[in-house]
Amino acid sequence: MKKGMAWLAGILGALFGGATVWGSTVTETVTEITVTEECWEEEFTGTEAETQQWLAQQERKKEEEKLQEEREEVPVTEEIVVIEEETAAEEAVTEETVIEEAAEDAQAEEERHTADTNPPVIEILGILPVSDGSVPLRPVIRVTDEKIEERKIEITLKTGKEHIRPMTAVYEKKGNCLTGSLEEIHKDGAYRLTVTAQDEAGNKSVDGCFFTVNRSGTSFFHGEEYEKSGGKELLVRLENKDDVKILSCMVNGQEADYRWRSGGIAVSGDMLKPGDNVIALETMDRAGNLSVMEPWKVRCVK
Repeated sequence: MKKGMAWLAGILGALFGGATVWGSTVTETVTEITVTEECWEEEFTGTEAETQQWLAQQERKKEEEKLQEEREEVPVTEEIVVIEEETAAEEAVTEETVIEEAAEDAQAEEERHTADTNPPVIEILGILPVSDGSVPLRPVIRVTDEKIEERKIEITLKTGKEHIRPMTAVYEKKGNCLTGSLEEIHKDGAYRLTVTAQDEAGNKSVDGCFFTVNRSGTSFFHGEEYEKSGGKELLVRLENKDDVKILSCMVNGQEADYRWRSGGIAVSGDMLKPGDNVIALETMDRAGNLSVMEPWKVRCVK
């Protein structure tokens, strides 16, 4: 132990400019020397062999630390490689996305050039210009188009001059045709049915028709009597939902001349005689209703 300390003391003396120290002197005067180096992390005290062993351990420790530092640098390199690979993958995905979007744009452009420009075809069935005058009327519509939906069909019914109401239909689909049965129309009157249909491509069609429901026929209202007509004409007012044809105009059992006036006819006063006269009318409307006016008695004074 003391020989190792003497040897180490001699080395240190030479390094720092001191006199040469031999083992015998150091053995008597130095009992313990501590060897310390700036790069060492711990103190060591021992013989020359132990000192050499300890120095070798320190060298190995340095080498291990160096290797450890090199190993710690490897993940950084790997991380850089991973980042480069992810960047390349993202660029590939971006390029693929651009190609897909370009293909979609080309397809959309082609579809625009080959777009559907044909509007739906509308048919209104079960309606004549007038009803048959015997049963309630039930209109039927048929819409033909490759791409048509019920919600894209609108039906309205106009009665009189102002009133318009939506109509509902029960649809049946066969192929590219939608057939809808509407609700019954009971009330006598003049109507306009309008059908609007639009397909998925935005093509729109509108169709409609006028018709009447007429089961009551003609109503007759007496107009001015002979005395009040100035001795020239006798007026009879007619009310009907359809056009009316006069089948017979009789005065005292004989055909009489007449002419049409607003809302009715005017019977010539030349057929009238002094005293009581009887006027009778028969009409037929477009619905086929035959109407006979109750004989109207008119007293004439000449």
